[in-house]
Amino acid sequence: MKLSDTVSLGAELKYFAVEEADWGAEAEGSTFTANFQVSF
Repeated sequence: MKLSDTVSLGAELKYFAVEEADWGAEAEGSTFTANFQVSF
């Protein structure tokens, strides 16, 4: 999201799930990333 000509904000949400049937492991989780950018 651009706030002005030189400042912007951003965000990203990722969800993942992994299932391994051979040895019964299972994992799931999520990550959230936010950024603030100043261009000059």
